[in-house]
Amino acid sequence: MSTDEPQNQIQETTWVGTACRVTGWCAAAALAAIMLLMLCDVTGRYVFNAPVPGAGELIELAMGVVVFGALPLVTVQNKHIQLDYFSRAIRGRVQSAVNALIALINTGVMAVLAWRILDKALTVYQYGDSTPFLRIPVAPVAFFIAACAVLAAIAFLFLSAQSLRSIFRSQAKAHHNAQGA
Repeated sequence: MSTDEPQNQIQETTWVGTACRVTGWCAAAALAAIMLLMLCDVTGRYVFNAPVPGAGELIELAMGVVVFGALPLVTVQNKHIQLDYFSRAIRGRVQSAVNALIALINTGVMAVLAWRILDKALTVYQYGDSTPFLRIPVAPVAFFIAACAVLAAIAFLFLSAQSLRSIFRSQAKAHHNAQGA
């Protein structure tokens, strides 16, 4: 990668990068908890004939944290799965423009998703919904999921701005080189 190409990821020193790293750690902790819980549940069920009560509910809640906690981190590092059928044919400013457009579309999609999840989280909170067996409130996980969706939308917006900035930098560099020749 040359020095004038954008890294296409947000620096971890920004508040967005730091927040995304925190949600990533939450996802990792939830995944570790799921693995440990499943180990205890299966061992308890087949060795001691005593499964962990409510293990399914705990795993369901933790899966929401795993999936949506990892989403902002994957977004901020620009590590989403990408199809490169067309990107091989385009380079430079055109590629940066396409990247900016895709990131803007993703920003909109994530913003709508965040809005709908937040609306549902508020409903869940108002009704006091909880898991059927253990009676664990669902609202904190729903709010965490909504916050992660908002954070992913912000990260996509930052990626779009980064791509647009690289377009203008390459234009300025081309203009500077043309005047110097």
